[in-house]
Amino acid sequence: MAEHHELTHASNYSAYVTINDAKVPVYKVVDKPDLRKTTCYIEAVTGAEFKVHYRDASSFSSTDWAAWVHIDGKSMRGSTFRKDGAFHSAPADDPRRVANWSGRSSGPGQEQPFMFSAPTLTDDVATAVNDENIIKNLATIQVKMHRGTSGKPVASHYTQATETVLHEKAKKAMVSHTAKLGAAKPCKPRSCTAFHYIDPTDAPYWTFEFRYLSRVLLELQGHVEAEPTPSPSASPPPAAAVKKEKHAASASAKGKGKRETITIDSDDSDVGDGDVEGEDSKAELKRLRERIAKIEGEDEGAGASGSAGGERKKVKREKVVVKEEKGKDGKVVYVLD
Repeated sequence: MAEHHELTHASNYSAYVTINDAKVPVYKVVDKPDLRKTTCYIEAVTGAEFKVHYRDASSFSSTDWAAWVHIDGKSMRGSTFRKDGAFHSAPADDPRRVANWSGRSSGPGQEQPFMFSAPTLTDDVATAVNDENIIKNLATIQVKMHRGTSGKPVASHYTQATETVLHEKAKKAMVSHTAKLGAAKPCKPRSCTAFHYIDPTDAPYWTFEFRYLSRVLLELQGHVEAEPTPSPSASPPPAAAVKKEKHAASASAKGKGKRETITIDSDDSDVGDGDVEGEDSKAELKRLRERIAKIEGEDEGAGASGSAGGERKKVKREKVVVKEEKGKDGKVVYVLD
């Protein structure tokens, strides 16, 4: 499934969040016309600074617009778009069409960047935040659109932002992050304009809402699919081991079922069922044993000469069994198994 990175409304208006100037993917996008909002989920990364963006791609507007960014229920920054603004005739990706908010103004030419952070917790009820609007909108980034009329430029005013401290019970509410303000940085000074609202500040025309959570909670709550874990593949056996295994199998196949038969003429010997009697038989049996010893010696020699570097290779010695059988022509047959 293709990733989406922006929330849109009526094809002309959109909002998105970036980290390191890269758009953050959005998940579980839902339009809620009855609430006049579009919601989604994004991944929060601890310690990462983020920016919020709003785009007006309309070619015409009958009214001026104001767009405000609210984080964790607190108003942070805003921008206005005039209905007679030159941006209406500009391309959709023209920078004049986009409002960019990277932090909260803390003084002339100064701003504190937005950043994701682990929540600050306390067990003190008096210290923990109790503002209903903040609690209700924890872990959200909202861009609110308002219709109205732009007025004259006004003097800028700055207020000190306070940190949101949560009660420890917030852990049960599955809050993995909150947004904080980093150390003040220099920024380009901005002018302020008065704005007369058609849509009340507490009832915007439309709201884009990004609900942020850790990757773990996004997966646990089913908002995103779990990232696949690569399964460890079985390591192939070393080449030397494979060669040794093949050699052993080959040798086993060659030796399997190998029998050597020595025939002794029984005209000069008395042979009973499985017994050997008489001097000639004893002599022949002695020669047979010597032959067996010679065969075993050749096997060991072959194993030694086949080893690398002249090192003697261990060869498993097979037990040689001598069986005495009587042929159809009356001759005694010794079979080596």
